[in-house]
Amino acid sequence: MAPFLIHPFHALDSKIHQRTLETILTLGITHTSEQSREYLDYS
Repeated sequence: MAPFLIHPFHALDSKIHQRTLETILTLGITHTSEQSREYLDYS
């Protein structure tokens, strides 16, 4: 019974983990491009 309970949550957890990584990457790329755009505006 216990492995059956753990398994779905593990799959869900990895899916959430992947989504979180994608979000962080997207935010990081957006933040970096905004910074370089500001840098280009200043120079």
